[in-house]
Amino acid sequence: MKRLLKIMLVSIFIAIVGLAALFMTAAPEPVPGVLTAITSAPDPGNQSIHLQVWYPERPVAKGSSPLVVISHGTGGNLIDHQDTANVLAKSGYVVVAIEHTGDNYRDTSHVGTGTHLAERPPHVSRTIDYMLRQWPKRAMIDSARIGMFGQ
Repeated sequence: MKRLLKIMLVSIFIAIVGLAALFMTAAPEPVPGVLTAITSAPDPGNQSIHLQVWYPERPVAKGSSPLVVISHGTGGNLIDHQDTANVLAKSGYVVVAIEHTGDNYRDTSHVGTGTHLAERPPHVSRTIDYMLRQWPKRAMIDSARIGMFGQ
């Protein structure tokens, strides 16, 4: 009986892990009225910071879209908050999610070293700089209205 219970628990655990991996790697469904782009911001540490951007499909007045920066939790990824990003972009915001170097679902090499927390503010700063100075559609961003959420 105990052996059967252990087998069932292990099977359930494997199924949950498999489903989680599927959802983490599945391409997000497109949302009408929202465009997305994968890009990267330069990082002096020889690695670029991977970004995903959501923005309104309809033309917006130059400099009229607020910018929202999303920072995922430890071990997270670019699409952890895609539902929120889609709603914001559909409402006229430009949203950018950061995949933190050394602290994401593919690479946890900085987790537990203390650097994974110290690197977050510079990642956010470099991302904002990139979005305002280099992102191809930067003209739509209102640089006076920038917000952020996450860890």
